[in-house]
Amino acid sequence: MKYCTESLILILAVIGCISAAINFKCPKGTAEEKHQKEIYDLVQRINRPLIPQFKEPNFPTSFLIKGKDPKEFFQAIGHLPKKEVFSLFDERHWDEAMTAYEYLYEAETLDDFIDIAKILYLHLNEDMFYYVFSFAVLYRKDTRNVRLPQVHDVYPDKFLKTDIINKIKQANYQGKQHPVIDATKEFHDLRNPVSYLHYFLEDIGMNSHHYHWHVMNSALRKAYPTEGEKKFYRKGELFYHMHHQMLNRYELERLSNGLPRCPTFENWDDPIAEGYASHLAVDRTGYRYTFRPDNLHVRDLPELTKDNMRVWRDRIFDAATSCSVLRENGSFVKICRTRFYGGLNILGNLIESNLRSINRMFYGNIHCYAHVIAARVTDPDGKYGQGNGVMYDVATSARDPLFYQWHKFLDHFFYEHLTKLPTNHLFHLQNPDVSITNLEIISNGRKNEIHTFWENDIMEISKGHSFTLNSDAKVKIQHLQHEKFEIHLTVQNDKGEDTDLFVRIFLLPLEDEESHELSLEEMVRMAVDIEKRVIPAKPGSNDIVISSRSIGAPANKFFGSFEERYISEDCNFHSHCGWPNYLLVPKGSSQGTPFAFVVMLTLAEDDFTPNMDDTCFCADSWSHCGSLFIQYPENVEMGFPFQPIIECTKEEFFALPNIAKQEVIIKFTGETKDSPLVIQLENDS
Repeated sequence: MKYCTESLILILAVIGCISAAINFKCPKGTAEEKHQKEIYDLVQRINRPLIPQFKEPNFPTSFLIKGKDPKEFFQAIGHLPKKEVFSLFDERHWDEAMTAYEYLYEAETLDDFIDIAKILYLHLNEDMFYYVFSFAVLYRKDTRNVRLPQVHDVYPDKFLKTDIINKIKQANYQGKQHPVIDATKEFHDLRNPVSYLHYFLEDIGMNSHHYHWHVMNSALRKAYPTEGEKKFYRKGELFYHMHHQMLNRYELERLSNGLPRCPTFENWDDPIAEGYASHLAVDRTGYRYTFRPDNLHVRDLPELTKDNMRVWRDRIFDAATSCSVLRENGSFVKICRTRFYGGLNILGNLIESNLRSINRMFYGNIHCYAHVIAARVTDPDGKYGQGNGVMYDVATSARDPLFYQWHKFLDHFFYEHLTKLPTNHLFHLQNPDVSITNLEIISNGRKNEIHTFWENDIMEISKGHSFTLNSDAKVKIQHLQHEKFEIHLTVQNDKGEDTDLFVRIFLLPLEDEESHELSLEEMVRMAVDIEKRVIPAKPGSNDIVISSRSIGAPANKFFGSFEERYISEDCNFHSHCGWPNYLLVPKGSSQGTPFAFVVMLTLAEDDFTPNMDDTCFCADSWSHCGSLFIQYPENVEMGFPFQPIIECTKEEFFALPNIAKQEVIIKFTGETKDSPLVIQLENDS
């Protein structure tokens, strides 16, 4: 246990620095050093062949006083076998996970919380334990100063292929100390064009973001009476918005690589044209994510048929297009009465089928079971005892190109609903008090041209896994990166006083894969949300510069050792949710791919909740991740101004004074550069 102790000393020292450096205004965590030690020690045991060094605690007396029956507690947990993968998408796991979470969340004191966690650790599937434990730490107010390792720290074997894990294991068996393993070589095959997109599909930061988004915005979370509707009153809309953004970013990567737009998997009797092999396995348990060959057909599951899903599909489509959703009591709620986001939220809850769905029995669980039925396509009835594919696991599902084909199908429901809403006319979009007189993108002295390249980085794996029993390891990985660029705006404030402006920045494609010009509708349906923020403006002309490095989650939030990342004074490290900054713009092409930056200005007093506390939400990615403890800060649709549908021409839209468009070229140089972590490693060796 020496490696745990050494890491823990550094973690606890850092905690003191963080506590002194950050003045939390949002609920300040009250975890003391002893609590941090016990929590960190517990998490350090997940996905490791370690024997617990603690006795099972007694059931907390505070629960007994409340009338909680320990027998009922133990009857409700321990059903998912220890060696299986927990799936948030498989509703058969929900009752057990919800019970575990509620006991953790409702624990009266931190001591009770830790005792319940220790009991659960001994009885619960470890994969499920990490999820519900992370979920509870995130939302308990007294654990706000607790930072857990990210999913790729705990389960590196869900992110690194088995050949890399085996090389680490071999180095450990040979007694090598602190081995460095090269994982930068990528396999491509012209027969599988999607293999050229693995830099995006299999990116560690993107997949980690997706997992932690589903922790922060869990389908299992109900509104507790003391919290009212503050946190989750737009959860369904956020489900749509974030996954729509993931889909759009995938579309732009396809265009950058000369591939047609993502197909939609909508006819479930058609074969799944694209196969996928993840080459992933959980080393400690031997669980292997199943390979899916090309052209397999989706088949009925014992607990769910395709006909069930067709019924759900038809009912959801009817709700989206008729603007009428059936409640459990038989009454209907209208969802298209206004321009604003209520209908999107209700529809998003129905489609995700989270616990805030108005009528789960009637509208079913189409999103989650789309994942399940796809993941079990090679062995739907368990006849051969095969593991599930990556679509089954939140941590791995976004690696599969089928993920985006399924979500494009789900996206269609939202689009059909948006067409039924009152449209955005010019008067909804314009703002007479502000205008943009100039917009330029500057990168390395060049105007309106951004270069992308490969960057080598370091993923550190701590000692104690089944493949790092004798020594920690460093893995050199490769990800896309872009040169730093700045967005230069000249803004005219005609309000006559100091004013806070709300700026929205988007990246839009201009051409399809055959270099044909896109229509305004095609452009905005693939719009990527780059940044939303409040900027101050004095009366008259204002020069504003926004750096690309200030947008999204920086690479050092994902790479390097957990201990070093923990030193960051970023309070938003608590949630781990955030789109990687290095994937801020698409790859582009060697000859240069045309895109357009589009910036829109409105008054912050109209569009933004002013009394927020930025320690309550992911300041680097609140647009994608939402907020903790408070309502979502934007007061209009998350996709505004492109949602609802714009009722104007391309020329009229871009001629609005408060909207500016700047065409840019994104060029992939083919270079490979080293990150600061790699440079430091080479200097130290």
